[in-house]
Amino acid sequence: MLIAVLVVFLNVALVMYPEVAMGAAREGLKLWLDNVLPALLPFAVGINVLGGLGFTRFIGVLLEPVMQPLFRVPGAGGFALVTGLVSGSPLGAKVTADMRMEGLLTKREARRLAAFTNCCGPLFVIGAVGVGLFGDASAGYFLYAVHILGALAVGFVFRGFGKSDRTADRKRILSRAHLEMSHGRSRGGNFGQILGAGVMNAMETMLFVGGFIVLFSVIIGVLREVGVFTAAVTVLPWDLPEGVMMGFIEVASGVKNLGNGGKEALIMAAGVISWGGLCIHAQSLGYISKTDIGALPYLTGKALHAAFAAGFGVLLYPVYAAIGGNTVSAGLFSGAGGAGGMGLAVQGAKSASALFIVTIAVLTVFAFIVYSTTKTTKKHKKRAV
Repeated sequence: MLIAVLVVFLNVALVMYPEVAMGAAREGLKLWLDNVLPALLPFAVGINVLGGLGFTRFIGVLLEPVMQPLFRVPGAGGFALVTGLVSGSPLGAKVTADMRMEGLLTKREARRLAAFTNCCGPLFVIGAVGVGLFGDASAGYFLYAVHILGALAVGFVFRGFGKSDRTADRKRILSRAHLEMSHGRSRGGNFGQILGAGVMNAMETMLFVGGFIVLFSVIIGVLREVGVFTAAVTVLPWDLPEGVMMGFIEVASGVKNLGNGGKEALIMAAGVISWGGLCIHAQSLGYISKTDIGALPYLTGKALHAAFAAGFGVLLYPVYAAIGGNTVSAGLFSGAGGAGGMGLAVQGAKSASALFIVTIAVLTVFAFIVYSTTKTTKKHKKRAV
């Protein structure tokens, strides 16, 4: 009944304020076309193609010595985590849901993973928020750092729920990785089919995301016009700005209304970004709902993520204040050289792609080190016996 009443209210408001709704829809469409589409589409295509080629299964075996001990999820979870941290929402949730449907994750593992892999990407946090809103790329790096720390903290919390479904198998890791990749590759067809299916799936994802962005932009615009956010600030017992209320629904609108500097604004921005907003949650749950993961682990994880990120922000702000400087023209994702709109998105996509490759490579090397160290230790023990 509550949802029905809210929908009726919004429809009546749309009739009463058609100009506001149209303007908000245009803003949402521009945001999607200028920023979201060029930033996420290459990643969505690339992730689909890598999945069709069996790479996710391959990297899953290699990263098992890292992901299993840390988060009690299989190595494939490392691919989902890196995807979420680098490419942003809702691709982290999409990859997790896809892995569950492919049988790479058990139900319990998928629930653990869904709680902390759907994050905001560096293009938005460092470029749009740090440079665009706070006028300082170092603020964006600070926000992105506490955002990552918050996600990892949620992963550590969720590793303690439920029994472990498997143990890390460190035997014949390279041969198993090759077999898994061959198995995944055989299911995808030839490369032309894999690429075509990847592009179609990616475009479907982008249209799905764009629809939600436009819808929630209209909702935010209408609610602001009728004074809902102003009323909420005066009624609620907490002293919170309108930006926090807006950020509960849509993250971009929220951070735009938090102010442009200062400790409180940065910490609130860390919480709003890590929560993600109902707009992103609606997109993510659209993929999660196709599986048996359920909405509760995901939403609980995002609430904890917001709390942890804000907490890390409070703890680490003195460090940022001591070493942070204005790095607008000299930072990754900073849009140096006056790039705006599409130019910033393209530059950020290049930087995010490089970061994605480097992160996967570093995790793989680390996994090999863990694997080699464990193997050497076992040999020494056998010799000692």
